[in-house]
Amino acid sequence: MPWASMTRGSSQPDDHAAPPRDLTDMIDFSPLGSTDRSPLRLITVTATGPVRFSDEERRKRAGEAVAFMAQGFGFTNPGGHLPPA
Repeated sequence: MPWASMTRGSSQPDDHAAPPRDLTDMIDFSPLGSTDRSPLRLITVTATGPVRFSDEERRKRAGEAVAFMAQGFGFTNPGGHLPPA
């Protein structure tokens, strides 16, 4: 089955003078609530589906994937896009 993956991360600068930054310092996650995960330096999610999505299905699946990722990384308000359990 085809899949798509989204990863966001931070890495240590080449000079190693400063530690890697937390993603919450670089990305506005406020719509997802807060998280108890710290440091948060890497988040990822993979979604599977048919070869071709309609625009509506693509938006729906992307929203579900982001909500699932947010829930998995401890965010308190992943949104109404979670698929049924």
